[in-house]
Amino acid sequence: MENIVSFPVSDCLVNEVSLEISGNSKFLEKASLTSFEKNLGKYFIVNLIGKHSWTKEFVHVLSKYVSLESINLELIKLFNANQINSSSNHCNASSSENLNIEELFIQNIQYAVRHDLINAVNNSIKENLMAPCDIANLIKKEELYKIIFELYKLNEKEITVLVFLDLAEKLLGDVFLLWTNEDFLKGIGYSLDIPLEEIKIILDISSNLVSSGLVKFIDSYELSYFVNKELIDFFRKGKSIRDIFKIKNIKISLPIEASLIESKHKELARFLIEYSQTCQIVLYGTTRKQLLNFAFSLSSLKKKNPFILNLKDQLLSKLENKVIFRLLSLAVEQFDEDSIFIISNICLLNSINKKTFNSFINLCYKRNAKIIWLTVKPLFLKRYASQFNAAIDVGKIDPKNALIFYNLNLSHLDLCEKIKERVIKYLFKTNFPVYNFHNIFQFLSQISQQHMPDEIVETIVNAYFKEMMEIDALSSNKKEKIERLPSNFRNKKPKGESNHGTEHYSIEVLRTSIDASKIIKSVQNVIAQSSKNHKPIDFKILFYGPPGSGKTALAYHIAQTVGKKIVSYHYSDIADAYIGQTESNIAKMFRNQKARENILLIDEIDSFLFKRKNALRMWEVSQVNEFLTQMEQYQGIFIATTNNLSLLDEAVIRRFQQKVEFFELSNEGVITLLHTYFPNMVFSDEAVERLLKSGSYYPSDFQVVERNMLVLDPEEATAENVINMLINEGRSHNNAKQRPIGFSA
Repeated sequence: MENIVSFPVSDCLVNEVSLEISGNSKFLEKASLTSFEKNLGKYFIVNLIGKHSWTKEFVHVLSKYVSLESINLELIKLFNANQINSSSNHCNASSSENLNIEELFIQNIQYAVRHDLINAVNNSIKENLMAPCDIANLIKKEELYKIIFELYKLNEKEITVLVFLDLAEKLLGDVFLLWTNEDFLKGIGYSLDIPLEEIKIILDISSNLVSSGLVKFIDSYELSYFVNKELIDFFRKGKSIRDIFKIKNIKISLPIEASLIESKHKELARFLIEYSQTCQIVLYGTTRKQLLNFAFSLSSLKKKNPFILNLKDQLLSKLENKVIFRLLSLAVEQFDEDSIFIISNICLLNSINKKTFNSFINLCYKRNAKIIWLTVKPLFLKRYASQFNAAIDVGKIDPKNALIFYNLNLSHLDLCEKIKERVIKYLFKTNFPVYNFHNIFQFLSQISQQHMPDEIVETIVNAYFKEMMEIDALSSNKKEKIERLPSNFRNKKPKGESNHGTEHYSIEVLRTSIDASKIIKSVQNVIAQSSKNHKPIDFKILFYGPPGSGKTALAYHIAQTVGKKIVSYHYSDIADAYIGQTESNIAKMFRNQKARENILLIDEIDSFLFKRKNALRMWEVSQVNEFLTQMEQYQGIFIATTNNLSLLDEAVIRRFQQKVEFFELSNEGVITLLHTYFPNMVFSDEAVERLLKSGSYYPSDFQVVERNMLVLDPEEATAENVINMLINEGRSHNNAKQRPIGFSA
């Protein structure tokens, strides 16, 4: 049976605490801590003593840093020194023979409280811990944190907070994990002996730690700060900023004169590289390999080895865009002035914040850095065109140069002139990219080595190019269909779908205040009534709940079920720096005929409809007013989502016919998705039980873990790792049912 002890405590603690001495804490069980981590853990505990409730978790963590047995002996000496009769209390040795060390410690604490000795007891425990007092210098001696401290130009309190967030779960275990929203920042301040107001400044969304991406911030139903583990692990492995770049030796690059692109483009690029102090050049229109080759040729003009950054790199693919740009900025600051950077696959940066991008461009100008951006998808250019000096279509080849190139290569083949002319004719007719000519050249080389009659060779070549033209025609038709789609559908999959399609999606696992099937039925009824009565559709739905709970995915599922498409907008698609233009864009959005015919979806609607009473500028109020007016007049199916209902202006909520709240998955939903996403893995009952007890989960957690499993080595792709990764995702929400830690007011 569990031994439960309750006792009143002094003013520096909460008024009443329940102590349960049974079982073990989830963390710190025989944990292997370095000397640095032990000293750090002691420092945290020393600062928390007297400010934190004496919970079972707190006692258990304390036992990992100091011997409770020796403390118990000292406390009894302390009681005797204060001439208190111990024969009638639980500290008497004869009455404590059957108690374990932690239980005896609790009774000593209880005894100290009753006799107003809790402060003396707290001081005695602090002396036993002997924690270091110069925490900042202790941290800066660690190579990992020293690198981050110097690289990101942090101050001592910022690096201390970063280290706390990085190690608190390991060093404080459940003491840290059970802090709720109310006590989270307070707990950090107490642990580090930093005033709460300073902690709020250090972790503000505009602060150095958060804006750099070292610390992530989530503001849903509960506040949550956590370190960017992928970035910290990068430095933990001893990597540096230079390690994310590959360096190309320009001595093996082709001279720019050998390039076959149009002369005007070639000369423009040459001028910018050779004579501009700084420049931003975008290359597009062909394969990544050929884009790189031309970029290398440009670098050779300055006789500089370029720094190459591939945004599909395994490390970078896990990082947010703002973090990538911060790393780029640090590289521009660190490396020599007039350096050349080649950044590949920039199509992955479509969602980058303009302010972040502009800050990076300004830094490049200060450092005379030359940036060559590479993309096979020029859609990236549309949003940031004003920031680039030139956008060059490397796929456009000068016809004269192409003819010379073709003839030079074909001259080495044992083919008759008639066949060579036919080949060149086909090449120009299909506008076949010169850079892919090596595939055709290899085919023709194999044919020429067979020494077949010219008639047979001509037949084979004709058939080959006919096939090539048909493939090219199919590709063109496919491209044309893509271009006809609304802009928000191009080059990206609909939100809510997994990376492998929609095979994992099921409304059965969703937990919503209105059953998902009933929502779909309502939309179908509205559409049917509109068709029957020949009246416009007027149906507005609000989805609200934590991030990743399935709001956007359900919107797309509804659209698919009722046979309509989604026309989606975010705030960044509408907002404009010029006064009045945002309001105009809002009006255009609601008047979009395609949206009226299909389903209009606005994600994170609180960006548009924040509470007007909190507005600081008149134009903020006018934007909300314009949105409400247009929304009232809108005739169509309109779905809006928000992660935080409390941010919405009160006037908007009543304009929705249906308001649907999304909750975490049920245990049955978790088990269903576990076996749906990972059907080939066997999960033990113990593993599933551990998963269910360790937190709350949302559908997006399974998508994240599924993507993470793709990059693991085969031996790491185990059921145990799936469970561990899901548990980590669940903890990151900080939405589990947690008990308060009981800090004093």
